[in-house]
Amino acid sequence: MNWGLIVESSEIEPIPDSFEVDIAPDVTALAIFKSLSFTPWYALGEFVDNSITSAIKNLPELIEKNGQDYELRIEIDFPPEKSSLTVKDNAAGISFQDMQRALKTGLPASDTSIGLGKHGVGLKAAGLWWGAIIKIDTHPINEVHGWHVEIDISDISKTDKLKNLIKVTSIPHRGYSGTDLTIEGLWQKTPKSKTITSIRSYLPSIYRSFIGFTEDTEELKCSIFYGGKKLVFEYPKLLKAPFWSTKTGPEIGSPDRLWRKDLNINLSSGKKINGWVGILESLSRDMSGFFLKYRGKGISGVVPIQNLEDDGNDSKDSIAKGAYKPRRIFKQAGGYLDQSFVGELDVSDFGKTITTDSPLWSPEEEDEFISKLLDLLVADDYLKMAANYRRNSSSKHDRKDAKEVDAKEAIEIKDALDGNIDHSEIIEEESLGLQENDVSQFNPETIDDVMTITLHDREGHNHNFRFVFVKDISREFLILTEDPEKRQHEIQLNLFHSCLNGIMIDTSTRKTLIRFGLAIAASEVFNSGYDKSKIRTKMNEILKQLGTKSNDE
Repeated sequence: MNWGLIVESSEIEPIPDSFEVDIAPDVTALAIFKSLSFTPWYALGEFVDNSITSAIKNLPELIEKNGQDYELRIEIDFPPEKSSLTVKDNAAGISFQDMQRALKTGLPASDTSIGLGKHGVGLKAAGLWWGAIIKIDTHPINEVHGWHVEIDISDISKTDKLKNLIKVTSIPHRGYSGTDLTIEGLWQKTPKSKTITSIRSYLPSIYRSFIGFTEDTEELKCSIFYGGKKLVFEYPKLLKAPFWSTKTGPEIGSPDRLWRKDLNINLSSGKKINGWVGILESLSRDMSGFFLKYRGKGISGVVPIQNLEDDGNDSKDSIAKGAYKPRRIFKQAGGYLDQSFVGELDVSDFGKTITTDSPLWSPEEEDEFISKLLDLLVADDYLKMAANYRRNSSSKHDRKDAKEVDAKEAIEIKDALDGNIDHSEIIEEESLGLQENDVSQFNPETIDDVMTITLHDREGHNHNFRFVFVKDISREFLILTEDPEKRQHEIQLNLFHSCLNGIMIDTSTRKTLIRFGLAIAASEVFNSGYDKSKIRTKMNEILKQLGTKSNDE
């Protein structure tokens, strides 16, 4: 793979073939990094930070050497059957002049106003958190040599002999700039299934500002690969709808509005927080929350807004716990407000922690920020809209999962009931006359057709049950319509019923509702009593009362 041009020796000043770097206090002191409270994705992010910072600071030269289509490429891998981690980039490399700073702990760059570097410990801290040996092969732009250096704390007796000095030796330049980093002797576990899923989800979310074109990147093109797979990020869709002042709906003639608000909050300390907040088009426990960024990099509330892979449920639980959701704004977990708000907020004025997973603000500063943000959301009707608006609570990915669950559930229901039900009465009742079933016409957009199940009763009749989810706040919770002669039965279960307020309609909930709805409806269909619908009628009445109580609270 050739990303650039061969470096000409006439472009640089003569430099030694090898030299030593003093990394005082001493090598053994670096062992403390093993105990830092990194997560795998933030630890890997320290290496990504270095690559991005190097590319941003040297972008004009990188474009000049490589061409107008230059793209920063960062490749992260854990080679199979090896206890090692590799991180490769085609940034500007570590120059002879910068080698002292790069290897010495706590010595930041002379100019930290550009890029993501802040403390001067990222490479060493993350590298020695992962493993005992750091090997660096770097190829600086505009230098004839590359450089090789190793930091080894695997053997304390060996590091005692090394003391403060680390030897840097020259290697042939590969012809284009960049750095190859290898961590060996891992004492952190090599990522497996669930951790890999989280890494592939978190990294593109953390660096969402850098894997596209935004004001944060100054037109830097950047791609990040993990295990040979390019990481991608997709923003969620925001709600566009008229304002709902109450749960009953918008006023007639109310115009559509995109629920996205730009922010510029000034604190009494003189620090500023800029960004935006919005309301999600679809309720989502996983995608909601505020994203706090430092110079474009996510440092808190980093929610992977994309499809999670096979074992996504466990990852989603972890993601939900890590979301930044001030409860004065998001209120009760699982409620409408909790699943509605999303946003990006620049907290660069505060700096970041060494493990880069939170801003360095005081409790008083955070509290003042939350209060001022809450006031803005109240003044512009965002809290009312999020609390009152009724829409599908699942994302596209959730709906795809739901369809798969529904198909499996249809098979399980048929296997369990087919041929095992009859019309025998449960209780002898007085003849009160058959209550007429509700028959209503629905807008097709308010119906989610789940399945049709054909059941054979013991008398040899075929009954077709069509199950649909209805989205209409004015309807009963469960409606059954029948055509007795054709034995066609439609079960309508209302997802927008007030009794479901605050309940996340995920795949597990859908499965429960399908079983519950079919059990009630089929019990009525196969009951030969005259007043067989009274159980469903009373149930709807009770659930309506429960929904009213829920709204009052």
